[in-house]
Amino acid sequence: MEQIRCPHCGTVFTIDESNYNSIVSQIRDHEFQKELQERLETHLSLEKERAAKQSAEQLNEKDKEIASLKNLLEAAKRDKDSSIRENEADNARKLAEQLAEKDRQLAAYVSKSEAKTNELNSELALLK
Repeated sequence: MEQIRCPHCGTVFTIDESNYNSIVSQIRDHEFQKELQERLETHLSLEKERAAKQSAEQLNEKDKEIASLKNLLEAAKRDKDSSIRENEADNARKLAEQLAEKDRQLAAYVSKSEAKTNELNSELALLK
């Protein structure tokens, strides 16, 4: 038989071994549950931090990917605009060359026409 003093009121009482073991078991179970709860809360807190860190890393990677895609899009747009300008300039150059060629042909026709007119006027003057 064990004598136990109550920590609150100071009363001493006697208990047999099975009651003593029951009290010790209750205290042990209570402490075990308390420690288990603390570990669970700690583990949960660590998991939340890890998940938040992982989410932040994924978000950062997505932001980098978005920025990279935006840069590619801007580069493609610049290339397209540059190609359009080059194409327009090339077309303008070709049209200018064609126009110059037509101007040369027209000048040649006008020259031939004037020469023919002069020739016909000379022949007409001779016939008069």
